Amino acid sequence: MDKKAFLDELRNRLSFLPKDELERTIAYYNEMISDRIDTGMSEEEAVKAVGSIDEIVESVKAEGNYQGVKETDKQYRTFTNIMLIIGTIALYFALVWDIILSVGFAVSTVICLIGAVATAITLGAPAFLIFMGMALILTACFLITIPIASYIRFGIRRSKEAIRR
Repeated sequence: MDKKAFLDELRNRLSFLPKDELERTIAYYNEMISDRIDTGMSEEEAVKAVGSIDEIVESVKAEGNYQGVKETDKQYRTFTNIMLIIGTIALYFALVWDIILSVGFAVSTVICLIGAVATAITLGAPAFLIFMGMALILTACFLITIPIASYIRFGIRRSKEAIRR
């Protein structure tokens, strides 16, 4: 077997390795064969001296637990997908509650404004100021919930994109 065929076969048989480690391993055996050729061996002799592909693959497998790494990656991906789904569901509920709160603050603000006008006519300025203060506080709460809803909608969109990947 010549050097190129040997390295191609080795690359195919070591395809379970991470890309950078595969390239380092191929480069290592390429250099080993080249060094033997430089010392005067023929290409076929140098390839035979390195050892069989089966031996190399077995020794590489023995050095690292590559099957376990792939299994861990699968478990991590499964966990990540489950968390993304739970997060998306939670964001939907948060959006619903945010809308309910926003509508609640808006309705409360209108009621306080109506109450302020009614008390101004019947009870005078102090009651009017109290209702106007409450209306301003509720308006501030309502205005705070608007960006929260935007962030929640943004989070839902990003979660959907992440799940699609």
